[in-house]
Amino acid sequence: MNTPAEILKALLIQPSAALFTDPEDATAWPLYISAMPDGTGVEENCGAVYDTEGRVVTRLLASGTVIVLPGCQIKVRALDYAVGYSRLKDVSEELSAVKYRTPITIGLNSYRIDSIIQTSPVISMGQDPLRRAMFSLNVLLALVG
Repeated sequence: MNTPAEILKALLIQPSAALFTDPEDATAWPLYISAMPDGTGVEENCGAVYDTEGRVVTRLLASGTVIVLPGCQIKVRALDYAVGYSRLKDVSEELSAVKYRTPITIGLNSYRIDSIIQTSPVISMGQDPLRRAMFSLNVLLALVG
C-alpha cells in the first residue's frame, strides 16, 4: 500500500506530465516525498509532496462507513521567483486536466484517481534560509484501489 503523497508523486513524474522527475534519475526538477533535501548534488529547483489532513466527505447511513478524501500538499523551491510560481501553476493546470479513473501503478500496487480537488491556489511561502522562493498548492484526492 502506498500513501496518497506517493500516488500523487507517481502521477506528477509520468513522462506525459513532464513537470517533475524521479530523484533517482538525477535530472532537473526532482520530486521528493516529505522533504526537500539540500546539499551537494541536490538540485536547487525541486519539489516535494506531503501527506496532509484530509477531509471527511460523508458517512454512508446504511453501513456507517465514513468517506475521507486524503490531503496532499505540493511544495516547490526555486532559485527564481517567477520560475517557481510558473512551475506550480503548471502543476495546478495539469491536476485540473486529470481524467476520471486515471490509472497509477507503483510496484505491484494499482490505483485509480477518481478526482483531484484543489483546495488552494498557488501560495507564495516566502523564501527559505538560502533565499530560494517557496510555493505550495493543496489538494484532496479521491482514490480507488
